[in-house]
Amino acid sequence: MPEPVKQETTTTRSPVSIYEIQHWIKPQGAQEYIRVTEDTKAETEREAKTYEPTYIDRKTQPKYNLGKTDTLSFEVDAMGPGGIQQQLAKFEDMLDVPVDYIRTCGYDFTKGQAAPKGALIAKHAKGTLNVDPFAGDDIAPIKISFKVAVTEEYEYGTFDPEAKKFTKASE
Repeated sequence: MPEPVKQETTTTRSPVSIYEIQHWIKPQGAQEYIRVTEDTKAETEREAKTYEPTYIDRKTQPKYNLGKTDTLSFEVDAMGPGGIQQQLAKFEDMLDVPVDYIRTCGYDFTKGQAAPKGALIAKHAKGTLNVDPFAGDDIAPIKISFKVAVTEEYEYGTFDPEAKKFTKASE
């Protein structure tokens, strides 16, 4: 006769909210990181970067993997004064503005607990910012849509939102 399965003691589990994630950018020329707030959309896509040359003397064509591209699409309501909207307005008519990008999470999945408020779990990378022309409907606030493209590897560490400082994890 098989042994009965022993029940493990369970802990109360609860969902980790999307509000635990914060996005921060520091555009070219800015002195400090600024949080992306009042967002109505924050979506992330990941695509493989590949190079696929076509050779006439090969039946099977090669495909080279060159890493990945993360594209973060945001939409924020125009709010004044200041905030991320003031920074975005500077770059509405520019393409591929260099930025530092940080995504934080208030929950540490490796430890299974909330991260300290001054040491949010973070990943950092350089990227490019592209702001779409401002748009809107009816009497609603102006919508500012923008994308941040990250094509390099992330550095991992912590971020202090009060000091606006990223600390790389020790190797």
